[in-house]
Amino acid sequence: MSEEELIMLEAKVDMVDIISKHPGKEMETVSMCFKVIVDSYVAMLGEEDTAKFLEVAIDSVKNGFHTIDSSEIPKNQLN
Repeated sequence: MSEEELIMLEAKVDMVDIISKHPGKEMETVSMCFKVIVDSYVAMLGEEDTAKFLEVAIDSVKNGFHTIDSSEIPKNQLN
């Protein structure tokens, strides 16, 4: 596994940990995390480049690049 793949896997596990801290409020928690992430992109890239980035993200979702596959997460990293 490459360093980039390891970082991505760890980030996914960390996000699941954050979401699981608020049972029954999963959608609200994900929405708040998304807002923080968008705010971070705006701070780093500016509004115009963030809007372009989000357009690319929309196309990525529409093209099926974000299908969830829990078999990719090693069992020792599942809580």
